[in-house]
Amino acid sequence: MWELPSVGDIVWCKFPQKPRDEAGPKPKPALVVAVNEYEDGIGIEVAYGTT
Repeated sequence: MWELPSVGDIVWCKFPQKPRDEAGPKPKPALVVAVNEYEDGIGIEVAYGTT
């Protein structure tokens, strides 16, 4: 199992692409700005790392 990221970590994400709102073709870097634990799982908020 992998370790949860912490605020300030850089992670790789496939951001949604318009107009289809599907995952993008390539992972892009993102900055972790929040990690939230919920009853049914974990939520990680990120900020885009590229333009």
